[in-house]
Amino acid sequence: MNRDFAEFPPSDEWIPRVDRLGNRAHARLTLANHLYLVGEYDQAAEEADAVLKMDPGDGEAALLRARVHYDRGQFDQAEDWARRAAEDDRAVAMARYLLAQIAQEAGRPDEAAAECRRAVEADPGMVFAWATLGDFLGLLGQLDKAEEAYRKALDLRPQLPMAHRQLGKIYAMRGETQRAVKELELALRLEPMNGNARLSLGDLFAAVGEREKALAEYRAASRWNARIVQGYLRAGDLYLDMDQVMDATFEFNLALLASPHNARAHYGMGRCHALLGQHEQAAPEFEAAIKQDPGLVEAADALAVSRDALGQAPP
Repeated sequence: MNRDFAEFPPSDEWIPRVDRLGNRAHARLTLANHLYLVGEYDQAAEEADAVLKMDPGDGEAALLRARVHYDRGQFDQAEDWARRAAEDDRAVAMARYLLAQIAQEAGRPDEAAAECRRAVEADPGMVFAWATLGDFLGLLGQLDKAEEAYRKALDLRPQLPMAHRQLGKIYAMRGETQRAVKELELALRLEPMNGNARLSLGDLFAAVGEREKALAEYRAASRWNARIVQGYLRAGDLYLDMDQVMDATFEFNLALLASPHNARAHYGMGRCHALLGQHEQAAPEFEAAIKQDPGLVEAADALAVSRDALGQAPP
């Protein structure tokens, strides 16, 4: 059926705003997509249903229905609609991509990767599907195939920060430090405020003994985003490794300002006090760490040492 000229009989579900676009399938689908984008899910679904009454095989309308269910966490209904959408060549790539996301949400990583593969087979120019395929393959431990998928994404869009960032992680896992650093630096040139990329780059520098470079990246990670507490924690740990206790104390204090209940931050502060012989201050920090994370064995061990230094019996 020709969607542009299909007539839809008037009904109680008529939305007056459609008057501006016309009462044809293409116009109704345009309005449905707009309503979806502004969060008017119920009205978007009504408009998509109107299109499907005109053309039951319209994959784009079925896909919109699938997206509404997906966004609402209704994954079974979303999957049903996405499979229906996949029967239409116009919507098959996006439908398969959504099916991949649904499978991942359902804890079916192999199926997620397979559906994502079908999406890029249907549309080889789908950049974000190639990148997501790389993510799924990486989670499955298929690093070579993941690398290939990220490279496909970069062939289509060379300035894609997340693909460079993920390649950096793959190379780091392989121990290919120079290649990892190159990819992470590329990612940061494209997206300098990405704190997680800076953490990864800092870890690489720390692993090869370039401590000052590592500290610079850790500081930058948390400077761009104070919620990335790991920057403070890793800087604090590295300062302790360098026997710079006062600098470490500063970093752990910053971590506690950003996240007052962070077990690792309390543990770090306890370590600083203990190294300075301040066991009266160290013990409460270790206790706070254990309260937040009872499984933090190293904090429990350190607390025992501080109590012993204070002549206190275990509780």
